[in-house]
Amino acid sequence: MSLTRDQFAPLLKQFHGALEEGLTSIDSEIACPPPYGQIDLLGLSRSNQLTIIDFNTNVDDGLLVRGIGQVDWVTRNLPIIRRLYPSPTINTV
Repeated sequence: MSLTRDQFAPLLKQFHGALEEGLTSIDSEIACPPPYGQIDLLGLSRSNQLTIIDFNTNVDDGLLVRGIGQVDWVTRNLPIIRRLYPSPTINTV
């Protein structure tokens, strides 16, 4: 049985412990400017560290490069990220 991206993303959001115990999703489908692509899920670890979750349902060598770019984008835009998600305390240490 194979899943599409549209089928897989809600499953990750629904089952909080599916990726890591204590990881919670705070947003999904975050549009980043080209060439970074869309962040599939943005979450917080149990120690409140920001976590980018990007996935493919097929084999794609570009996933790693896209993920590195998204980490760079979030790092450069951390003040904006903090304003967008003020309720949880984001640990940047």
